Amino acid sequence: MAKTSLLIGLLFFAVTGRVSGAQSTPTIQIGTKLVVVDVVVTDSHGNPVHGLKKTDFAVTEGGAAQTVGSFEEHVALDSAKLAATARLMPKLEPGVFSNYVPVQENSAVNILLLDSLNTPTNDQMFVRKQLLQYVNNVRPGVRIAIFGLGARLVMLQNFTSNPEILKRVISAKKSEASSMLNDPTGGIEQQESMADLLADQQGDSEVPEQMIQNVASFDAVVQSMQDSTRAKTTLDALNQLARYLGGIPGRKNLMWFSGSFPINILPDMDSLGDAFAGMASAEEEFKDTVRMLGRAQVAVYPIDARGLMISPALTTAVPSNEAVRPGGYLKANNKFSNETSSENNTMFRMADDTGGKAFVNNNGLAQAVESAIDAGSNYYTLTYTPTNTKWHGDYRAIRVKLEGAHGGEKLFYRRGYYADEEKPRPVAPARNPMLVAATHGAPAATQILFRTKITPVAGVAAATALKGNRPAAGENGPWRHYLVQYQTESGNLVRTPMPDGTTAFKVNLAVAVYDMAGKMVNSVGNTMSSALTAEQIAGLRQHGLEYSQWISVPETGRYTLRIVVGDAVGDKVGSVELPVAAVKDLPGLKLP
Repeated sequence: MAKTSLLIGLLFFAVTGRVSGAQSTPTIQIGTKLVVVDVVVTDSHGNPVHGLKKTDFAVTEGGAAQTVGSFEEHVALDSAKLAATARLMPKLEPGVFSNYVPVQENSAVNILLLDSLNTPTNDQMFVRKQLLQYVNNVRPGVRIAIFGLGARLVMLQNFTSNPEILKRVISAKKSEASSMLNDPTGGIEQQESMADLLADQQGDSEVPEQMIQNVASFDAVVQSMQDSTRAKTTLDALNQLARYLGGIPGRKNLMWFSGSFPINILPDMDSLGDAFAGMASAEEEFKDTVRMLGRAQVAVYPIDARGLMISPALTTAVPSNEAVRPGGYLKANNKFSNETSSENNTMFRMADDTGGKAFVNNNGLAQAVESAIDAGSNYYTLTYTPTNTKWHGDYRAIRVKLEGAHGGEKLFYRRGYYADEEKPRPVAPARNPMLVAATHGAPAATQILFRTKITPVAGVAAATALKGNRPAAGENGPWRHYLVQYQTESGNLVRTPMPDGTTAFKVNLAVAVYDMAGKMVNSVGNTMSSALTAEQIAGLRQHGLEYSQWISVPETGRYTLRIVVGDAVGDKVGSVELPVAAVKDLPGLKLP
Protein backbone atom coordinates (compact mmCIF):
# COMPACT_ATOMS: atom_id res chain seq x y z
CA MET A 1 0.00 0.00 0.00
CA ALA A 2 3.03 2.32 0.31
CA LYS A 3 2.93 2.99 -3.42
CA THR A 4 -0.60 4.34 -3.26
CA SER A 5 0.02 6.37 -0.11
CA LEU A 6 3.01 8.01 -1.76
CA LEU A 7 1.02 9.04 -4.80
CA ILE A 8 -1.77 10.51 -2.71
CA GLY A 9 0.92 12.58 -0.99
CA LEU A 10 2.34 13.68 -4.34
CA LEU A 11 -1.04 14.97 -5.45
CA PHE A 12 -0.84 17.90 -3.02
CA PHE A 13 2.70 19.19 -3.70
CA ALA A 14 3.75 21.82 -6.26
CA VAL A 15 5.92 20.88 -9.22
CA THR A 16 9.22 22.75 -9.63
CA GLY A 17 10.68 20.93 -12.65
CA ARG A 18 14.20 20.28 -11.31
CA VAL A 19 16.41 18.26 -13.67
CA SER A 20 20.07 17.42 -13.21
CA GLY A 21 22.62 15.63 -15.35
CA ALA A 22 24.16 12.23 -14.60
CA GLN A 23 27.02 10.35 -16.21
CA SER A 24 26.63 6.85 -17.61
CA THR A 25 27.67 3.93 -15.40
CA PRO A 26 26.79 0.22 -15.14
CA THR A 27 23.32 -0.20 -13.65
CA ILE A 28 22.34 -2.52 -10.83
CA GLN A 29 19.00 -2.90 -9.11
CA ILE A 30 18.93 -2.33 -5.38
CA GLY A 31 16.78 -4.50 -3.15
CA THR A 32 16.01 -8.10 -2.26
CA LYS A 33 14.00 -10.32 -4.57
CA LEU A 34 10.62 -11.09 -3.09
CA VAL A 35 8.16 -13.58 -4.58
CA VAL A 36 4.46 -12.85 -4.03
CA VAL A 37 2.01 -15.76 -4.28
CA ASP A 38 -1.76 -15.38 -4.00
CA VAL A 39 -3.40 -18.66 -2.95
CA VAL A 40 -7.13 -19.37 -3.33
CA VAL A 41 -8.24 -22.25 -1.08
CA THR A 42 -11.63 -23.91 -1.63
CA ASP A 43 -13.30 -26.88 0.05
CA SER A 44 -14.65 -29.95 -1.71
CA HIS A 45 -17.80 -27.99 -2.66
CA GLY A 46 -15.89 -25.05 -4.15
CA ASN A 47 -16.53 -22.71 -1.21
CA PRO A 48 -13.68 -20.50 0.08
CA VAL A 49 -11.83 -21.72 3.17
CA HIS A 50 -11.19 -18.99 5.75
CA GLY A 51 -9.18 -18.73 8.95
CA LEU A 52 -5.98 -20.50 7.88
CA LYS A 53 -2.70 -19.39 9.48
CA LYS A 54 0.80 -18.90 8.10
CA THR A 55 1.85 -22.18 9.75
CA ASP A 56 -0.80 -24.05 7.73
CA PHE A 57 1.09 -23.38 4.48
CA ALA A 58 4.26 -25.02 3.19
CA VAL A 59 5.98 -23.53 0.13
CA THR A 60 8.69 -25.06 -2.03
CA GLU A 61 10.50 -23.59 -5.04
CA GLY A 62 12.22 -26.04 -7.34
CA GLY A 63 11.77 -28.66 -4.59
CA ALA A 64 13.56 -26.54 -1.95
CA ALA A 65 11.61 -25.46 1.12
CA GLN A 66 11.03 -21.71 1.43
CA THR A 67 10.36 -19.61 4.53
CA VAL A 68 7.08 -17.73 4.32
CA GLY A 69 7.58 -14.07 5.21
CA SER A 70 4.54 -11.85 5.21
CA PHE A 71 1.11 -13.47 5.31
CA GLU A 72 -2.33 -11.94 4.89
CA GLU A 73 -5.83 -13.28 4.43
CA HIS A 74 -8.21 -11.37 2.13
CA VAL A 75 -11.96 -11.83 2.56
CA ALA A 76 -14.62 -10.54 0.18
CA LEU A 77 -16.18 -7.44 1.69
CA ASP A 78 -19.94 -7.07 1.96
CA SER A 79 -21.60 -4.10 0.30
CA ALA A 80 -21.59 -1.99 3.50
CA LYS A 81 -17.85 -2.49 4.04
CA LEU A 82 -17.16 -1.86 0.37
CA ALA A 83 -18.92 1.50 0.60
CA ALA A 84 -17.12 2.35 3.85
CA THR A 85 -13.64 1.52 2.58
CA ALA A 86 -13.89 2.94 -0.95
CA ARG A 87 -10.98 5.29 -1.61
CA LEU A 88 -12.00 8.22 -3.76
CA MET A 89 -9.66 10.06 -6.09
CA PRO A 90 -8.40 13.16 -4.25
CA LYS A 91 -9.79 16.35 -5.75
CA LEU A 92 -7.15 17.85 -8.02
CA GLU A 93 -6.68 21.51 -8.83
CA PRO A 94 -7.49 22.70 -12.38
CA GLY A 95 -4.92 21.53 -14.91
CA VAL A 96 -3.64 18.65 -12.73
CA PHE A 97 -4.14 15.01 -13.80
CA SER A 98 -2.95 11.61 -12.58
CA ASN A 99 -2.90 7.96 -13.66
CA TYR A 100 -3.80 6.84 -10.14
CA VAL A 101 -6.77 4.41 -10.15
CA PRO A 102 -8.81 4.38 -6.89
CA VAL A 103 -9.82 0.96 -5.57
CA GLN A 104 -11.12 -0.38 -2.25
CA GLU A 105 -8.71 -1.34 0.50
CA ASN A 106 -8.22 -5.09 0.87
CA SER A 107 -10.45 -5.97 -2.09
CA ALA A 108 -9.54 -7.61 -5.37
CA VAL A 109 -9.93 -5.81 -8.69
CA ASN A 110 -12.11 -7.43 -11.37
CA ILE A 111 -11.72 -6.96 -15.12
CA LEU A 112 -13.79 -8.38 -17.99
CA LEU A 113 -11.98 -8.75 -21.33
CA LEU A 114 -14.32 -9.29 -24.30
CA ASP A 115 -12.10 -10.79 -26.98
CA SER A 116 -13.52 -10.28 -30.48
CA LEU A 117 -10.20 -11.07 -32.16
CA ASN A 118 -10.35 -14.77 -31.27
CA THR A 119 -14.11 -15.28 -30.94
CA PRO A 120 -16.74 -15.90 -33.67
CA THR A 121 -19.56 -13.35 -33.78
CA ASN A 122 -22.27 -15.87 -32.80
CA ASP A 123 -20.35 -16.66 -29.63
CA GLN A 124 -19.80 -12.97 -28.88
CA MET A 125 -23.58 -12.55 -28.74
CA PHE A 126 -23.81 -15.52 -26.37
CA VAL A 127 -21.18 -13.93 -24.09
CA ARG A 128 -23.10 -10.65 -23.89
CA LYS A 129 -26.32 -12.50 -23.03
CA GLN A 130 -24.58 -14.42 -20.25
CA LEU A 131 -22.87 -11.30 -18.87
CA LEU A 132 -26.18 -9.45 -18.70
CA GLN A 133 -27.54 -12.40 -16.75
CA TYR A 134 -24.62 -12.08 -14.31
CA VAL A 135 -24.93 -8.29 -13.93
CA ASN A 136 -28.65 -8.63 -13.16
CA ASN A 137 -27.67 -10.60 -10.06
CA VAL A 138 -24.29 -9.09 -9.23
CA ARG A 139 -23.44 -8.66 -5.55
CA PRO A 140 -23.77 -4.98 -4.55
CA GLY A 141 -20.46 -3.14 -4.32
CA VAL A 142 -18.43 -5.38 -6.66
CA ARG A 143 -16.34 -3.08 -8.88
CA ILE A 144 -15.70 -4.18 -12.47
CA ALA A 145 -13.88 -2.68 -15.46
CA ILE A 146 -14.59 -3.81 -19.04
CA PHE A 147 -12.14 -3.96 -21.96
CA GLY A 148 -12.61 -5.01 -25.56
CA LEU A 149 -10.04 -6.62 -27.86
CA GLY A 150 -10.39 -6.36 -31.62
CA ALA A 151 -7.67 -4.92 -33.80
CA ARG A 152 -6.37 -3.35 -30.57
CA LEU A 153 -7.20 -3.16 -26.88
CA VAL A 154 -9.74 -0.52 -25.83
CA MET A 155 -11.23 0.42 -22.47
CA LEU A 156 -15.02 0.19 -22.62
CA GLN A 157 -15.69 1.10 -18.98
CA ASN A 158 -13.45 2.05 -16.07
CA PHE A 159 -14.07 0.51 -12.65
CA THR A 160 -17.64 0.88 -11.47
CA SER A 161 -20.00 -0.92 -9.10
CA ASN A 162 -23.10 0.46 -10.82
CA PRO A 163 -24.89 -2.46 -12.51
CA GLU A 164 -26.89 -0.12 -14.76
CA ILE A 165 -23.68 1.30 -16.23
CA LEU A 166 -22.33 -2.22 -16.76
CA LYS A 167 -25.54 -3.26 -18.51
CA ARG A 168 -25.39 -0.29 -20.88
CA VAL A 169 -21.77 -0.99 -21.79
CA ILE A 170 -22.34 -4.71 -22.38
CA SER A 171 -25.49 -4.10 -24.41
CA ALA A 172 -23.78 -1.43 -26.53
CA LYS A 173 -20.81 -3.67 -27.38
CA LYS A 174 -21.38 -4.90 -30.92
CA SER A 175 -20.08 -8.16 -32.36
CA GLU A 176 -16.95 -7.74 -34.48
CA ALA A 177 -16.04 -10.27 -37.17
CA SER A 178 -12.37 -11.20 -36.89
CA SER A 179 -10.52 -11.37 -40.20
CA MET A 180 -7.97 -13.67 -38.49
CA LEU A 181 -10.45 -16.52 -37.93
CA ASN A 182 -11.20 -19.31 -40.39
CA ASP A 183 -14.86 -19.11 -39.42
CA PRO A 184 -15.61 -15.51 -38.29
CA THR A 185 -19.31 -16.17 -37.64
CA GLY A 186 -19.04 -19.50 -35.80
CA GLY A 187 -21.31 -21.55 -38.04
CA ILE A 188 -21.25 -25.32 -37.66
CA GLU A 189 -20.60 -26.05 -41.30
CA GLN A 190 -16.95 -26.58 -42.15
CA GLN A 191 -15.41 -24.65 -45.02
CA GLU A 192 -13.30 -26.84 -47.26
CA SER A 193 -9.79 -25.87 -48.26
CA MET A 194 -8.75 -25.31 -51.86
CA ALA A 195 -6.55 -28.41 -51.65
CA ASP A 196 -9.56 -30.56 -50.65
CA LEU A 197 -11.60 -29.15 -53.53
CA LEU A 198 -8.81 -29.95 -55.99
CA ALA A 199 -8.54 -33.47 -54.56
CA ASP A 200 -12.27 -33.96 -55.22
CA GLN A 201 -11.69 -33.14 -58.90
CA GLN A 202 -8.91 -35.66 -59.44
CA GLY A 203 -11.31 -38.31 -60.69
CA ASP A 204 -12.90 -35.98 -63.26
CA SER A 205 -9.88 -34.05 -64.52
CA GLU A 206 -6.11 -34.13 -64.68
CA VAL A 207 -5.14 -32.40 -61.46
CA PRO A 208 -1.46 -33.06 -60.73
CA GLU A 209 -0.75 -34.48 -57.29
CA GLN A 210 2.11 -31.99 -56.85
CA MET A 211 -0.32 -29.08 -57.39
CA ILE A 212 -2.55 -30.38 -54.62
CA GLN A 213 0.43 -30.72 -52.28
CA ASN A 214 1.68 -27.22 -53.09
CA VAL A 215 -1.73 -25.66 -52.54
CA ALA A 216 -2.17 -27.56 -49.25
CA SER A 217 1.23 -26.36 -48.03
CA PHE A 218 0.40 -22.78 -49.04
CA ASP A 219 -2.94 -22.96 -47.18
CA ALA A 220 -1.11 -24.20 -44.08
CA VAL A 221 1.38 -21.33 -44.19
CA VAL A 222 -1.39 -18.72 -44.60
CA GLN A 223 -3.37 -20.23 -41.73
CA SER A 224 -0.26 -20.37 -39.57
CA MET A 225 0.47 -16.68 -40.23
CA GLN A 226 -3.08 -15.75 -39.23
CA ASP A 227 -2.91 -17.83 -36.04
CA SER A 228 0.51 -16.38 -35.15
CA THR A 229 -0.77 -12.83 -35.70
CA ARG A 230 -3.76 -13.53 -33.45
CA ALA A 231 -1.52 -14.99 -30.77
CA LYS A 232 0.94 -12.09 -30.73
CA THR A 233 -1.78 -9.42 -30.91
CA THR A 234 -3.59 -11.03 -27.99
CA LEU A 235 -0.42 -11.34 -25.92
CA ASP A 236 0.43 -7.70 -26.63
CA ALA A 237 -3.02 -6.74 -25.36
CA LEU A 238 -2.51 -8.77 -22.17
CA ASN A 239 0.86 -7.03 -21.72
CA GLN A 240 -0.88 -3.69 -22.06
CA LEU A 241 -3.45 -4.72 -19.46
CA ALA A 242 -0.63 -5.76 -17.12
CA ARG A 243 0.89 -2.29 -17.49
CA TYR A 244 -2.49 -0.68 -16.80
CA LEU A 245 -3.04 -2.83 -13.69
CA GLY A 246 0.56 -2.84 -12.46
CA GLY A 247 0.22 0.23 -10.25
CA ILE A 248 -3.01 -0.92 -8.59
CA PRO A 249 -2.19 -2.67 -5.30
CA GLY A 250 -3.31 -6.21 -4.56
CA ARG A 251 -4.75 -9.01 -6.65
CA LYS A 252 -6.48 -8.49 -9.99
CA ASN A 253 -8.89 -11.04 -11.46
CA LEU A 254 -8.96 -10.93 -15.26
CA MET A 255 -11.89 -12.80 -16.81
CA TRP A 256 -10.93 -13.35 -20.45
CA PHE A 257 -13.86 -14.33 -22.70
CA SER A 258 -12.32 -15.83 -25.82
CA GLY A 259 -12.13 -18.66 -28.31
CA SER A 260 -8.40 -18.53 -27.50
CA PHE A 261 -5.43 -19.13 -29.82
CA PRO A 262 -2.70 -21.76 -30.18
CA ILE A 263 0.69 -21.02 -28.59
CA ASN A 264 2.38 -23.68 -30.70
CA ILE A 265 1.22 -24.82 -34.14
CA LEU A 266 2.21 -28.47 -34.51
CA PRO A 267 2.69 -30.56 -37.68
CA ASP A 268 -0.56 -31.52 -39.43
CA MET A 269 -0.24 -35.20 -40.19
CA ASP A 270 -3.58 -35.17 -42.08
CA SER A 271 -2.38 -32.49 -44.49
CA LEU A 272 -2.39 -33.22 -48.22
CA GLY A 273 0.89 -31.29 -48.46
CA ASP A 274 3.93 -30.75 -46.23
CA ALA A 275 2.85 -31.65 -42.70
CA PHE A 276 5.45 -29.25 -41.26
CA ALA A 277 4.69 -26.24 -43.50
CA GLY A 278 2.54 -24.41 -40.94
CA MET A 279 4.61 -24.97 -37.81
CA ALA A 280 5.01 -21.87 -35.62
CA SER A 281 5.47 -20.87 -31.99
CA ALA A 282 4.65 -17.90 -29.77
CA GLU A 283 6.32 -19.53 -26.76
CA GLU A 284 8.74 -16.68 -25.99
CA GLU A 285 6.01 -14.06 -26.29
CA PHE A 286 3.80 -16.18 -23.99
CA LYS A 287 6.58 -16.35 -21.37
CA ASP A 288 7.04 -12.57 -21.52
CA THR A 289 3.31 -12.07 -20.94
CA VAL A 290 3.27 -14.47 -17.99
CA ARG A 291 6.20 -12.55 -16.47
CA MET A 292 4.36 -9.25 -16.77
CA LEU A 293 1.07 -10.61 -15.41
CA GLY A 294 2.93 -12.15 -12.47
CA ARG A 295 4.67 -8.87 -11.63
CA ALA A 296 1.34 -7.05 -11.78
CA GLN A 297 -0.32 -9.70 -9.54
CA VAL A 298 -2.91 -10.55 -12.20
CA ALA A 299 -4.70 -13.91 -12.09
CA VAL A 300 -6.26 -14.84 -15.44
CA TYR A 301 -9.56 -16.72 -15.57
CA PRO A 302 -9.94 -17.79 -19.23
CA ILE A 303 -13.58 -18.51 -20.11
CA ASP A 304 -14.21 -20.25 -23.43
CA ALA A 305 -16.78 -18.03 -25.13
CA ARG A 306 -17.87 -20.89 -27.38
CA GLY A 307 -19.42 -22.78 -24.49
CA LEU A 308 -20.17 -26.47 -24.98
CA MET A 309 -18.79 -27.59 -28.35
CA ILE A 310 -19.49 -30.63 -30.52
CA SER A 311 -17.32 -31.74 -33.42
CA PRO A 312 -18.89 -30.81 -36.77
CA ALA A 313 -18.00 -34.32 -37.91
CA LEU A 314 -20.68 -35.62 -35.53
CA THR A 315 -23.44 -33.39 -36.94
CA THR A 316 -25.50 -33.56 -40.11
CA ALA A 317 -24.04 -30.24 -41.25
CA VAL A 318 -20.81 -31.77 -42.59
CA PRO A 319 -20.67 -31.11 -46.38
CA SER A 320 -21.67 -34.13 -48.44
CA ASN A 321 -18.38 -34.27 -50.36
CA GLU A 322 -16.56 -34.29 -47.01
CA ALA A 323 -18.73 -37.21 -45.93
CA VAL A 324 -18.09 -39.36 -49.00
CA ARG A 325 -14.35 -38.65 -49.21
CA PRO A 326 -12.37 -41.59 -47.77
CA GLY A 327 -11.50 -40.78 -44.18
CA GLY A 328 -13.42 -37.49 -44.41
CA TYR A 329 -15.26 -37.78 -41.11
CA LEU A 330 -12.14 -38.90 -39.29
CA LYS A 331 -10.08 -36.04 -40.76
CA ALA A 332 -12.72 -33.43 -39.84
CA ASN A 333 -12.99 -34.82 -36.32
CA ASN A 334 -9.19 -34.89 -35.90
CA LYS A 335 -8.93 -31.28 -37.08
CA PHE A 336 -11.62 -30.16 -34.63
CA SER A 337 -10.06 -32.09 -31.74
CA ASN A 338 -6.53 -30.85 -32.43
CA GLU A 339 -7.55 -27.20 -32.79
CA THR A 340 -9.79 -27.26 -29.72
CA SER A 341 -7.17 -29.05 -27.64
CA SER A 342 -4.49 -26.52 -28.65
CA GLU A 343 -6.72 -23.54 -27.88
CA ASN A 344 -7.87 -24.96 -24.54
CA ASN A 345 -4.27 -25.79 -23.65
CA THR A 346 -3.45 -22.08 -23.96
CA MET A 347 -6.26 -21.30 -21.53
CA PHE A 348 -5.15 -23.92 -19.01
CA ARG A 349 -1.51 -22.79 -19.19
CA MET A 350 -2.48 -19.14 -18.78
CA ALA A 351 -4.59 -20.00 -15.73
CA ASP A 352 -1.94 -22.25 -14.14
CA ASP A 353 0.90 -19.78 -14.71
CA THR A 354 -1.00 -16.82 -13.21
CA GLY A 355 -3.01 -18.48 -10.41
CA GLY A 356 -6.45 -18.39 -12.04
CA LYS A 357 -8.76 -21.13 -13.31
CA ALA A 358 -9.90 -22.00 -16.84
CA PHE A 359 -13.57 -22.59 -17.68
CA VAL A 360 -13.96 -24.57 -20.92
CA ASN A 361 -16.69 -26.61 -22.61
CA ASN A 362 -19.37 -25.10 -20.39
CA ASN A 363 -22.44 -23.06 -21.29
CA GLY A 364 -22.72 -21.49 -17.82
CA LEU A 365 -20.60 -18.40 -18.51
CA ALA A 366 -22.51 -16.26 -16.00
CA GLN A 367 -21.79 -18.83 -13.30
CA ALA A 368 -18.13 -18.90 -14.37
CA VAL A 369 -17.85 -15.12 -13.82
CA GLU A 370 -19.50 -15.38 -10.41
CA SER A 371 -17.20 -18.26 -9.45
CA ALA A 372 -14.07 -16.43 -10.63
CA ILE A 373 -14.93 -13.19 -8.80
CA ASP A 374 -15.86 -15.04 -5.62
CA ALA A 375 -12.68 -17.15 -5.64
CA GLY A 376 -10.50 -14.19 -6.55
CA SER A 377 -11.93 -12.09 -3.70
CA ASN A 378 -11.18 -14.69 -0.98
CA TYR A 379 -7.50 -15.57 -0.92
CA TYR A 380 -4.26 -15.59 1.03
CA THR A 381 -1.14 -13.63 0.06
CA LEU A 382 2.19 -15.25 0.92
CA THR A 383 5.64 -13.84 0.27
CA TYR A 384 9.09 -15.39 0.49
CA THR A 385 12.69 -14.60 -0.41
CA PRO A 386 13.99 -17.42 -2.66
CA THR A 387 16.87 -19.49 -1.32
CA ASN A 388 18.20 -19.70 -4.89
CA THR A 389 19.81 -16.29 -5.45
CA LYS A 390 20.93 -16.87 -9.05
CA TRP A 391 18.81 -15.04 -11.65
CA HIS A 392 19.41 -16.50 -15.09
CA GLY A 393 15.89 -16.58 -16.56
CA ASP A 394 15.19 -20.19 -15.56
CA TYR A 395 11.66 -21.32 -14.71
CA ARG A 396 11.15 -21.81 -10.97
CA ALA A 397 8.32 -24.21 -10.13
CA ILE A 398 6.31 -23.23 -7.04
CA ARG A 399 4.38 -25.71 -4.93
CA VAL A 400 2.07 -24.71 -2.08
CA LYS A 401 0.38 -27.26 0.15
CA LEU A 402 -1.50 -27.31 3.44
CA GLU A 403 0.12 -28.86 6.47
CA GLY A 404 -1.69 -30.91 9.09
CA ALA A 405 -5.12 -32.53 8.98
CA HIS A 406 -6.90 -31.05 5.99
CA GLY A 407 -9.08 -32.87 3.53
CA GLY A 408 -10.60 -32.11 0.16
CA GLU A 409 -9.25 -28.58 -0.23
CA LYS A 410 -8.12 -27.34 -3.62
CA LEU A 411 -5.43 -24.70 -3.98
CA PHE A 412 -5.17 -22.30 -6.92
CA TYR A 413 -1.97 -20.26 -7.29
CA ARG A 414 0.61 -19.47 -9.94
CA ARG A 415 2.69 -22.59 -10.48
CA GLY A 416 5.98 -20.84 -11.08
CA TYR A 417 7.81 -17.83 -12.46
CA TYR A 418 10.77 -16.97 -14.66
CA ALA A 419 13.77 -15.88 -12.59
CA ASP A 420 14.82 -12.79 -14.53
CA GLU A 421 16.57 -9.69 -13.47
CA GLU A 422 14.20 -6.80 -14.20
CA LYS A 423 16.27 -5.32 -17.01
CA PRO A 424 15.39 -4.35 -20.57
CA ARG A 425 15.41 -6.98 -23.29
CA PRO A 426 15.36 -6.28 -27.04
CA VAL A 427 11.78 -5.91 -28.21
CA ALA A 428 10.14 -5.31 -31.56
CA PRO A 429 9.08 -1.67 -32.07
CA ALA A 430 5.40 -2.62 -31.92
CA ARG A 431 5.98 -4.08 -28.42
CA ASN A 432 8.06 -1.14 -27.13
CA PRO A 433 6.46 -0.14 -23.80
CA MET A 434 6.72 3.62 -24.45
CA LEU A 435 5.17 3.32 -27.93
CA VAL A 436 2.34 1.12 -26.69
CA ALA A 437 1.66 3.44 -23.74
CA ALA A 438 1.55 6.42 -26.12
CA THR A 439 -1.26 4.87 -28.20
CA HIS A 440 -4.29 7.14 -28.48
CA GLY A 441 -7.26 5.84 -26.47
CA ALA A 442 -5.33 2.98 -24.83
CA PRO A 443 -5.77 2.20 -21.11
CA ALA A 444 -3.66 4.36 -18.83
CA ALA A 445 -0.52 2.49 -17.75
CA THR A 446 0.01 2.55 -13.96
CA GLN A 447 3.32 0.74 -13.42
CA ILE A 448 4.83 4.17 -12.68
CA LEU A 449 2.39 6.43 -10.86
CA PHE A 450 2.67 10.15 -11.53
CA ARG A 451 0.77 13.39 -11.62
CA THR A 452 1.10 16.05 -14.29
CA LYS A 453 0.20 19.73 -14.40
CA ILE A 454 -0.57 21.36 -17.78
CA THR A 455 -0.31 25.14 -18.10
CA PRO A 456 -0.92 27.14 -21.31
CA VAL A 457 1.41 29.93 -22.43
CA ALA A 458 -0.18 33.38 -22.36
CA GLY A 459 -0.40 35.58 -25.45
CA VAL A 460 -1.21 35.06 -29.11
CA ALA A 461 -0.63 31.84 -31.02
CA ALA A 462 2.84 31.22 -32.47
CA ALA A 463 3.66 30.61 -36.13
CA THR A 464 5.94 27.65 -35.42
CA ALA A 465 6.07 24.78 -32.97
CA LEU A 466 8.59 24.85 -30.16
CA LYS A 467 12.13 23.57 -30.69
CA GLY A 468 12.38 19.82 -30.07
CA ASN A 469 8.76 19.20 -31.09
CA ARG A 470 8.11 16.89 -34.06
CA PRO A 471 5.00 18.07 -35.95
CA ALA A 472 3.46 15.66 -38.45
CA ALA A 473 3.85 16.46 -42.16
CA GLY A 474 1.36 19.13 -43.24
CA GLU A 475 0.78 20.47 -39.70
CA ASN A 476 1.74 24.14 -39.94
CA GLY A 477 -0.05 25.79 -37.02
CA PRO A 478 -0.63 28.39 -35.72
CA TRP A 479 0.39 26.82 -32.42
CA ARG A 480 -0.46 27.26 -28.74
CA HIS A 481 2.33 26.24 -26.36
CA TYR A 482 1.89 24.34 -23.07
CA LEU A 483 4.17 23.55 -20.14
CA VAL A 484 3.90 19.91 -18.98
CA GLN A 485 5.22 19.39 -15.43
CA TYR A 486 5.67 15.98 -13.83
CA GLN A 487 5.86 14.54 -10.34
CA THR A 488 6.90 10.91 -10.75
CA GLU A 489 6.92 8.25 -8.05
CA SER A 490 10.40 6.70 -7.85
CA GLY A 491 9.60 3.37 -6.21
CA ASN A 492 9.35 1.44 -9.48
CA LEU A 493 12.38 3.06 -11.15
CA VAL A 494 15.74 1.33 -11.43
CA ARG A 495 18.33 3.07 -9.24
CA THR A 496 21.95 3.40 -10.39
CA PRO A 497 24.72 3.99 -7.80
CA MET A 498 27.18 6.61 -9.08
CA PRO A 499 30.95 6.90 -8.35
CA ASP A 500 30.43 10.14 -6.42
CA GLY A 501 28.03 8.46 -3.97
CA THR A 502 24.83 9.78 -5.51
CA THR A 503 22.03 7.63 -6.97
CA ALA A 504 20.90 8.19 -10.54
CA PHE A 505 17.45 7.85 -12.05
CA LYS A 506 16.91 7.91 -15.80
CA VAL A 507 13.42 8.62 -17.09
CA ASN A 508 11.89 8.81 -20.57
CA LEU A 509 9.21 11.48 -20.96
CA ALA A 510 6.92 11.84 -23.98
CA VAL A 511 3.87 13.88 -24.95
CA ALA A 512 1.82 13.09 -28.05
CA VAL A 513 -0.90 15.35 -29.48
CA TYR A 514 -3.80 13.56 -31.21
CA ASP A 515 -6.72 14.93 -33.20
CA MET A 516 -10.23 13.48 -32.88
CA ALA A 517 -9.54 10.95 -35.67
CA GLY A 518 -6.65 9.51 -33.68
CA LYS A 519 -3.92 11.01 -35.87
CA MET A 520 -0.76 12.12 -34.07
CA VAL A 521 -0.19 15.75 -35.09
CA ASN A 522 2.79 16.54 -32.86
CA SER A 523 5.03 14.94 -30.25
CA VAL A 524 8.04 15.56 -28.05
CA GLY A 525 10.27 13.11 -26.23
CA ASN A 526 13.22 13.49 -23.88
CA THR A 527 15.35 11.37 -21.59
CA MET A 528 15.92 13.06 -18.22
CA SER A 529 18.58 12.09 -15.67
CA SER A 530 18.71 12.97 -11.98
CA ALA A 531 21.66 12.30 -9.65
CA LEU A 532 20.51 12.58 -6.04
CA THR A 533 22.18 12.42 -2.64
CA ALA A 534 20.92 10.19 0.16
CA GLU A 535 19.18 13.20 1.72
CA GLN A 536 17.45 14.02 -1.56
CA ILE A 537 16.42 10.36 -1.97
CA ALA A 538 14.72 10.55 1.43
CA GLY A 539 12.90 13.67 0.21
CA LEU A 540 11.35 11.73 -2.66
CA ARG A 541 8.78 10.37 -0.22
CA GLN A 542 7.34 13.88 -0.08
CA HIS A 543 7.69 15.31 -3.57
CA GLY A 544 8.86 12.54 -5.93
CA LEU A 545 11.02 13.10 -9.00
CA GLU A 546 10.20 16.34 -10.81
CA TYR A 547 10.65 17.14 -14.51
CA SER A 548 9.11 19.36 -17.19
CA GLN A 549 8.61 19.52 -20.97
CA TRP A 550 7.10 21.88 -23.56
CA ILE A 551 4.57 20.87 -26.22
CA SER A 552 2.84 22.81 -29.00
CA VAL A 553 -0.80 22.17 -29.98
CA PRO A 554 -2.61 23.54 -33.05
CA GLU A 555 -4.59 26.64 -32.07
CA THR A 556 -7.83 25.54 -33.74
CA GLY A 557 -9.56 22.17 -33.52
CA ARG A 558 -10.10 19.54 -30.81
CA TYR A 559 -7.11 17.57 -29.51
CA THR A 560 -5.99 15.30 -26.70
CA LEU A 561 -2.63 15.00 -24.95
CA ARG A 562 -1.20 11.55 -24.28
CA ILE A 563 1.50 11.87 -21.58
CA VAL A 564 3.90 8.99 -20.91
CA VAL A 565 6.59 8.36 -18.29
CA GLY A 566 8.95 5.39 -18.71
CA ASP A 567 11.96 3.99 -16.90
CA ALA A 568 14.83 4.41 -19.37
CA VAL A 569 16.73 1.51 -17.73
CA GLY A 570 13.89 -0.86 -16.86
CA ASP A 571 10.70 -1.52 -18.81
CA LYS A 572 7.94 0.02 -16.66
CA VAL A 573 5.71 2.87 -17.82
CA GLY A 574 2.91 5.14 -16.74
CA SER A 575 0.54 7.14 -18.95
CA VAL A 576 -2.49 9.41 -18.86
CA GLU A 577 -4.65 11.02 -21.57
CA LEU A 578 -6.59 14.28 -21.30
CA PRO A 579 -8.50 16.69 -23.57
CA VAL A 580 -6.70 19.93 -24.41
CA ALA A 581 -10.03 21.70 -23.90
CA ALA A 582 -9.69 21.02 -20.16
CA VAL A 583 -6.58 23.23 -19.90
CA LYS A 584 -6.57 25.70 -22.82
CA ASP A 585 -8.53 28.40 -20.95
CA LEU A 586 -6.57 28.20 -17.70
CA PRO A 587 -4.48 31.22 -16.60
CA GLY A 588 -1.39 31.37 -18.82
CA LEU A 589 2.29 31.86 -18.12
CA LYS A 590 5.09 33.59 -20.00
CA LEU A 591 7.76 31.71 -21.92
CA PRO A 592 11.15 31.75 -20.16
